[in-house]
Amino acid sequence: MKDAITNMNFDDNDKHREWRYKNSYSPIGLINCYLDGIFDKRATQELGRWKSSEEMSIDDKKIKEANENCISTYLYKSSQMINLSLKKGSEEYAEICKMCIHMFTSQEECLNNSVNIVWNGAVIMTPVLYMKYDSRDLKKNEGMIINYPVTYIFSKLLTNLIVLILHNKYDITYISNTLQNLFIHELSNNLSNLSKGHGLFDEQMSLYTDSLNNIFDQIPNNNKTINVLDHFTYFEAYLDRAQMINTKLLFLSKHQYWTQKRRATRRKSLLSVFYKLNSYKSMDDHIKDIYNFVYTNYATIEGLKSIYNDEKKILYTKEEEDFRLYYVRNAPLIKNHCSLYIVTAISWFLNQVNINMYDNNKDVLTIFRDKFSSENINKIIKSIYIYKDFYEKTVINVCLQAVEDVIKIVDSTMLSHANKEVKLLKNNLTFSNLIRSMELILLQSKINSISKEEDQPNDDDHDMAISYELKSNENLICLMKQLSKEMEFYASSLKSDYFKKPIKENYNNFKTNVPYISHEAELYFCTLPGRYFVNRIFSTDILHLINMQFQ
Repeated sequence: MKDAITNMNFDDNDKHREWRYKNSYSPIGLINCYLDGIFDKRATQELGRWKSSEEMSIDDKKIKEANENCISTYLYKSSQMINLSLKKGSEEYAEICKMCIHMFTSQEECLNNSVNIVWNGAVIMTPVLYMKYDSRDLKKNEGMIINYPVTYIFSKLLTNLIVLILHNKYDITYISNTLQNLFIHELSNNLSNLSKGHGLFDEQMSLYTDSLNNIFDQIPNNNKTINVLDHFTYFEAYLDRAQMINTKLLFLSKHQYWTQKRRATRRKSLLSVFYKLNSYKSMDDHIKDIYNFVYTNYATIEGLKSIYNDEKKILYTKEEEDFRLYYVRNAPLIKNHCSLYIVTAISWFLNQVNINMYDNNKDVLTIFRDKFSSENINKIIKSIYIYKDFYEKTVINVCLQAVEDVIKIVDSTMLSHANKEVKLLKNNLTFSNLIRSMELILLQSKINSISKEEDQPNDDDHDMAISYELKSNENLICLMKQLSKEMEFYASSLKSDYFKKPIKENYNNFKTNVPYISHEAELYFCTLPGRYFVNRIFSTDILHLINMQFQ
């Protein structure tokens, strides 16, 4: 069978030793499945109780039953393998393949794609369960793995903080292309959102549009004649030129506006004043639209500059020690990484809850508190680092705090949902419903905050604490929306079988175009740089974990 994809273990004897991260392909080591339900005690093999109860066709019912049997067999047989011999374990493995055969093109495909999991010194091998892409290319055997342990996803993402690999040529090309596409998309989108027809300002807008299109046309032309690194450095020039034509539009439209205003005051004829009254009112509306457009562009360009400068800092950090110190000096960067990692793990957890990978006899809040306990999170994070250097302790402390802050907010929201304090469209708790609950709670908190300000004397310290808490919650909501949007787009491309329904329902394509300016650090994930950050981590790290090409 295929070499191990993931290996997990935590030896009780290691409790009093120094925590150390071990290579994920090592036959021994890594960490226990703290966040998962695969080894939870089950008295008997239980069939899943799917959350959906709507009318289904006969074919859909058959697929539903096949998937229920597949998951329940996978959980039961996997837990049985712990105490079995290699031969008996192979028989259990084959039984899983038999019950999950509808997910594979052949028995051999099931046997050749496996996950190795180590539990308290015992190594077991289970099949990789996955949903295939809906592709016209029948030879393209690719899809999303649905049974990767939550612990594995979280721990693998965390290791990105200590890999510390400098950008290579591929990274620079990816960053350059992404920034260029983002530059064109965002400014084009701002332009398309501007109302058509600008009256007296048509000439100024036409001049701006032509200048912007000239910049867009130069980008692919320059890419053909300069090397990859220059693509990156040229980007700053594109930003400067966009800023220049934006400022020019502001100046010309302002000049045109006041010129027309002065002409209006010189008119003596009452008839002329009435005749021009409507056109001047339209002029006021047009100048407002143009000013909003200009300042939206300023915010967009500032956001792109912030992204560019962050990437440049890493790109030009040549020495590894300098790179490590860069992490120490940038605690917000560690916080942003770890916040995204734990949110990804929580979304994956809810994915597996809704396909019955956890104990059906427990409610989601109970399972969440059991799995995402402070003790478990500490063990996972600290297992990835070696306590030797100051910078590593700094990374751990900042990361732990960021993760625990997210878990605290999510726990509170789940509690409100369990107590029916938040009314949702559906009863089952999905990642998208969790986000909607958080939005409703945030809105209510803002209303309560305003009411308290009106009823009570000013308390600056108390008001600042409330403001910080509300912003933290809003920032987390923006992060979760960005991830949900990425995952929903990815899940939409999977083949339409019963697993797709609960997985796709877990995510939603939320609107994320919130006009926050780039330097609002407390609302980082509500800004353009925050959106770019999530997209990049999803494309380079998260997607790499959950997507796989099969033999």
